[in-house]
Amino acid sequence: MYARALTAFAIVTIGLGCVAPASAMEPLPWFTGDWRSPGGSCMPAYLQLGATAKSRRNEAAVIGTVSKDGIVVMGKLVQVGARRGQLVSDSNDSAIFLLQERAGGLRVIPISVNVLPWGEAVLEKCP
Repeated sequence: MYARALTAFAIVTIGLGCVAPASAMEPLPWFTGDWRSPGGSCMPAYLQLGATAKSRRNEAAVIGTVSKDGIVVMGKLVQVGARRGQLVSDSNDSAIFLLQERAGGLRVIPISVNVLPWGEAVLEKCP
């Protein structure tokens, strides 16, 4: 019993003392421009990343829009910290998409219930 309590205490203590690695504090290089589905159009692009902004939690971000089949989802793409790579809603601060760099491209993963039917997409940078 004592060992379990001690283990739980150690996990909580370690969790509270965590510091994000330095790499999580550096802006990602692909946080700019327009991205399209392979062979797709850049007018409109599948993903557009623009002006710098701050999230509701005061995290460095860029304004982003994701478009598919005439539906446009807007949010802020968090650049640094624990939510790095998440496109979050400005209205309720919840994550909508997760973006990951993939071998010269960008993987967009829907994580909000509203966009789950969109499925994952691997994008390429518009010229």
